Formats: sequence, structure tokens, C-alpha cells
Amino acid sequence: MAESSAELIAVGRLWVEYVAHGPWLPKVGETVVATAFEEMLGGRGARQAVAAARLGSPAALVAAIGQDERADSLLRRLDGEGVATRWLRRDKAVSSGAALVHLDPSRMRQAMIFPDPFRAISPLDVEAAADVIASARAVLVSLEVTREAAQRAIGLARIAHARVVLDAAGAMEALSGDELQGVEILHATAREAKALVGVEVRSPATAIAAAEALRARGPGAVLIDAGPDGHLLVTERGSRMFPRLAAPNADTEASDEVFVAALAAARAEGRSLEDATTLATAAQSLVGPEHDVRAFPRRGAVLRLLEVTTGRSWELDDGA
Repeated sequence: MAESSAELIAVGRLWVEYVAHGPWLPKVGETVVATAFEEMLGGRGARQAVAAARLGSPAALVAAIGQDERADSLLRRLDGEGVATRWLRRDKAVSSGAALVHLDPSRMRQAMIFPDPFRAISPLDVEAAADVIASARAVLVSLEVTREAAQRAIGLARIAHARVVLDAAGAMEALSGDELQGVEILHATAREAKALVGVEVRSPATAIAAAEALRARGPGAVLIDAGPDGHLLVTERGSRMFPRLAAPNADTEASDEVFVAALAAARAEGRSLEDATTLATAAQSLVGPEHDVRAFPRRGAVLRLLEVTTGRSWELDDGA
């Protein structure tokens, strides 16, 4: 992929994850012998950029790293997945992020992250990527970055008439209508919806209530993860539930990352909102059990599943 442009821009975090798999999670003061140890690509922004690239969307990442060995490892991993890294800020004054993660067999986890990744991306980092945002078809922004950085990314995308997908991961408080202007799609889990509008999502009816409350603040469409029922899409035309195609085979975080990335990638391709949600549902169902990005599905597998489940071709006429 050319480093001068990208169809989808992910604005989010990245770090190296050092993952220890064990029979249970350690209690306070306890030492547990791990059954396996892996070094992985971490950070929601980085992982979503990889997910989009695997689905065939030329993707770039806007984030910040240091100038150390961990940064070199991160760049190699992103380059190997076809994600453009030109717009990553490298700062020798800071350490690249690292996460120490413990996983048990049921995929329950605990983690410590250093340094504070929430503050790793500034509005100036986003501004430095204004040229690629201006040429992008879609911009995926996570609320795991600062609100100021998220707002700058949304503002630049709005000027460029790019589609904005806002991932509410990391949301801890309500957003104002001004902050949501320019957002085409807002995606939220039940927990995130509760943080944003105070509505407990426990059924399709409460999911509709949460989505309508969110859409009233500005987004063109809202997608709520309604748990076992699937994803609820609410637009000005009404609501529709997209049932899950299979029981989750992956940890919740990875499944959620792939759904939102696939949604943004499909919108970057120009697919309708309904088709994009259907494609994202299929991609989510194919996420493997591994914690690493190697669990993320590739385009061919997703399109084949869609052809089987819908009875029509999902390849675009232009070969995208």
C-alpha cells in the first residue's frame, strides 16, 4: 500500500502486550506458573487498523510511540499486516507503551499498562496527519484517546467529508451534542451506553431507548451491542436488529474490535449502512480464540460466509 494515502484511518492507541497464559489469574501475593507466554500487538487503534487491513481496506494508524526497541517491534508488526505507519509520532523522550497481561482459560484477564496510554495521543498528533485524513474515505476514532484528540480527528474528517465511525470504547461519561456533531455512526456496548446516557441495556427495548437517546445528540446512526440478541441499528428510518451468526469464539474485546473495524472498512468501501453492519456481524463471528491479531479474519473468509448466509455475491463491482 502506498504510504501517501489510505482509505481508512484509525486514531487510537498501541503498545506491546506481554501475555502470560495460566490456569487461573493470580490473587494478591500469589505466584502462578504460566502455561504459555507470547508477545503481541496491543492497543485498540492498532488492532482495529490490522483488522481493517485484513478485510482489504488500505488502513493507516494515527498514534504515538517512542524511539526504542519496543517501537521497532511495533512498526515491524504493523508493516507486516499492511498498515501504513507514516503518521505515527515517534518521540525519543517517552517510552513506547507496554502491557503486562494475564489470561486464564476462560479468557478472563487482568493487565497493567505503562505509561498512561490514554494521554499518548494529542490533538497535535492528529493535526500532523491532516493530509491523510483529508484523503480518507472513513475515519475510525476511539474514545480511548483524549476527548481533545478525538474531537480534532472528527473535525478534520468532517471538513474532508469522510465518514466518521466513533467507537465508544473507553467512555466513562456523557458526551455533548457538540462533541458528536459530524459522527456518522456511534458504536457502543451496553456498558458504554450506560456511561454515555445512563440507560441500562438489558433487552431490545432498552437498547432502542439507549440508541435513540444517543442519536438525539447528533450521530446519524447508532449501533448498540445488545448482547446475545445481536447488534441494534437505529437511524432516522427506524431500528433493526442484526442477530449474531454464531456464539462468540473469542474474547469480548477482540470480538468488539473486529466488529467496529469491519463496520468502518465496509463504509470506506461505500457499502450501505445495512450491508456494512451485516458484513461486520459476519466478521465478528469468524474471530478466532487466540488473543493475538492472528485471530482476526481475512476478507475472503468473510465474503464466503456472507455468500452462504445471504445467497448473494458480496464482491464489489470495482473489485475492492
